[in-house]
Formats: sequence, C-alpha cells, structure tokens
Amino acid sequence: MKKSLRVLLSLAGLAALPLAHAANVDEPGYFGAKVGWSDFYNKEFASGLQDGHSSNNDKVGGGVYGGYQFNDWFALEGGYDYLGKQSIDKLGQEVGKARFQGIQLSGKFSTPLTEALDAYARLGVMGYRVSGDGDNKNGAAPLAALGLEYAIDKNWSTRFEYQYTHHLGKTDDTGIRADNGLLSLGVAYHFGGAPAPVPVAVVTPPPAPVPVQLMEFALKGDTLFAFNKASLNDAGVAELSTIAQQIKQARPQEAAINIAGYTDRIGSDAYNMKLSKERAATVADFLVQQGIPAGIITAEGFGKADPVTGNQCDNVKPRAELIKCLQPDRRVIIRVKGMAVQQ
Repeated sequence: MKKSLRVLLSLAGLAALPLAHAANVDEPGYFGAKVGWSDFYNKEFASGLQDGHSSNNDKVGGGVYGGYQFNDWFALEGGYDYLGKQSIDKLGQEVGKARFQGIQLSGKFSTPLTEALDAYARLGVMGYRVSGDGDNKNGAAPLAALGLEYAIDKNWSTRFEYQYTHHLGKTDDTGIRADNGLLSLGVAYHFGGAPAPVPVAVVTPPPAPVPVQLMEFALKGDTLFAFNKASLNDAGVAELSTIAQQIKQARPQEAAINIAGYTDRIGSDAYNMKLSKERAATVADFLVQQGIPAGIITAEGFGKADPVTGNQCDNVKPRAELIKCLQPDRRVIIRVKGMAVQQ
C-alpha cells in the first residue's frame, strides 16, 4: 500500500513539470460528474470485528467535481465523492455497514499527449464522513489521482481517472480503517471564457493625394497673337479653350498655375518686357473667363530672356527673315502644379 502511494506521488510530480500544455484556458471554469467502480482494501478492523461476509470489493462509486484552470498546466479542483458501503461482521454475523463519502480539494497538474489529449495528476485532501448505525464520524485523508482527459470540443471534455484515498476512518472510532481506489469515467462542461470578438469592419481611408506630373503647355506666340500685339486671335482662343478644358478635367487640388510670357530680341528691353507681361496677363484673363479661379493664377513677363534660338539667327539680316527665324522665342508657357487623387 505504501509503495502504491509513493508511485502515485512520483507520477504526480512528473506531471507538474513546466512543459507545454493543452489544457483549456480559453474556458477556465468547469464542472462535471463521474461514475465508476470503488474498491476498499488494506482494511483494518477494531478488535472482534472483521470483513463482512457479504462484502463485494467492487462497488459503484461516483461524484461531482468542478474547478478553475489557472494556466496551461495547473487547475484547482474540488468535488464530492460517494465511495460506497463496506459491511462489517462480528462472530460471523453482520453488525452493520459503513458508508464512505467525502468532500475533496486538490491541485490538478496536466501535460499534453496530443493536441486534444492530456495526462494529469491530482494531489489533495478529502474531508470524509463514515456513517453507520445512525452514527457519523468525520476525518481527513490524503488523496492522489492519475488520469487522461480528452477535449471533445471547446466546451466539453471527458476523463478516465484512478483516484487513491489513504486511511479512511479509524478502528477505534468507526470500527474500520481502509484505503479506497475509485476508477471512474467523467464528463465536464467548460465555461467562463471571453466572448468571441465581434468582427470590426475595416474602413479603407480614401487614397491620400499624391503629387502629379507638372502639366506644361508651350504655346507659340505667333499662334496666339499677331506680331507685336497682346490681344488673342481666333487660333489663340481655340487653343487656350482646349487647354482650359484639360486643366479642369484634371481637377488638381491645391493647384497653382503660372503663365510666363516671352518675346524675341527685336525692340528695346523695356518694350519687350511690357509686351511679354501683357501677353501673359491676356492668357490669364482668358483662363479665368473659362472658369479657372483667378486666385490660383500668376502671370509674369520675362521679355527677351532665355531665347530658344540662342545665336542661330545672328547672321540673318533682312528683317522679315529675322522675324521668322526668331519665331520660337515668341512664346507663352503655362505650367500647372498641384495634387491629384489617385483613381
């Protein structure tokens, strides 16, 4: 008997090692019921008493239990056990039956065998009661248990367990002292977990504005204006109308439109500067008339600065041919900067 107790204690110690565990910590509370076979052995009797001739070592036993799973490997468990009756004889005649039951409290140590199957050991104490002939005697006895527990699903599990309780009763008090082994099958319901998270709709924010390419329109001055003039001709009106539509369709945010006017080198610097500014202002006024806000438009004149032709017309002498050669320098450039929303 003492050897059996030592084996149970040793196995319980192994189960308590800090290994990875599969216990149900998602639903930490549980309660259940068990039923099985109860056996009394190592029986000792008071003087003159003996094992009842009608005793059957295999008796029906069972109980209820509940506990709380603190982490993957440890739970605290309590319960009620009914261990059955033991008949007592005196001089070959039955003089009574002792009924054994108790309230127990134990620590439960688990280790996984598979994802759903645990091996476990319990160590604790039972506060027992031995009843017979209208008399009740109470006491405490150590207990140990080994078992297998299988998780059926998140909320249900079943267990197969052998429980050993040492020294129930006292010979001078109850007339009998015995050890008990209870082999049982149990089913438990697990509860108390956090509710499943409610799916949260993911709101996709609108695309952030990103820089767009610089829109640039290089317009020939001779297309927009007559020579030495700052008023638009018909061709200029048509071309600027098309450009205004393109700008409005792009719908740039935080837009800035710059209009730069340039002339050729013929004439004085002052005259060319004045003419370039007037042409830039004429283009700006036309865009405003087409519905583009005036507040985002700036118009500048640069006179004969930054000639496109460079020195390629230096040797051209006749005035008409020089005017024709310098045509690329007479120009208006429209630059549009801003942000656009990605489509």
